[in-house]
Parts: sequence; C-alpha cells; structure tokens
Amino acid sequence: MNAANCHEGTGAVLDLQFDVNVWNQYTDPAIRTANLLTKILENDNGSLDSLTDDLFFMMVRNNVHGNSLIFGSAIAIESHVYR
Repeated sequence: MNAANCHEGTGAVLDLQFDVNVWNQYTDPAIRTANLLTKILENDNGSLDSLTDDLFFMMVRNNVHGNSLIFGSAIAIESHVYR
C-alpha cells in the first residue's frame, strides 16, 4: 500500500437496498435441511444413526437441484451424532 495514493472519499454514495426475498432463495434450502435434521435429532435422542449416507447425499443433492441459484450444498455433523 502506498499512502500517497490514499485520499479521502469522493462523497459519492452507492444507493443499494438489501432485498430479503432474494436472500431467502439462498437460505431456505439450508434452513429446511437444518429443521428436518433437528426434528430427527429430537425424536432419536440426539442421534442421526437412523439415517443413511445415501439419505444425506439426497438431501444435499435436492438443495442444489431444487434451485438454480445454488451450486453447492453440505451437511456438517459432529462425530458423536452420526456413526
């Protein structure tokens, strides 16, 4: 960084407004997946052992296939929760 090139701002303002509806399209699949897994954890005494690896794969695949805005999905699980 060269301090000689740094000057105060121009005073210009970038007029942006956050659109929650667009953000929801990105977050809804993750929220639905988290809610489903939370319900299973509640019903199965804090374990996801009743699920299979194939089911987890289908969940993340459906997050991606269900929305063209989403290009990746993952589920992070602590080792004591799932075999």
